[in-house]
Amino acid sequence: MREKEYKFIVTFKPKENWVDDIFLGNLLAELLFKLQSESNAFTVEIKKVE
Repeated sequence: MREKEYKFIVTFKPKENWVDDIFLGNLLAELLFKLQSESNAFTVEIKKVE
């Protein structure tokens, strides 16, 4: 039996010039991996979409 999988697309709209894709990707990854480790209810895969 295949595991359930949910996919979301998140769009960031920076308001400052210094906010770039690397910063936002790292921020998103840090947040999701922290939630993953604290809950053990899900796993996370992050992939940048161009």
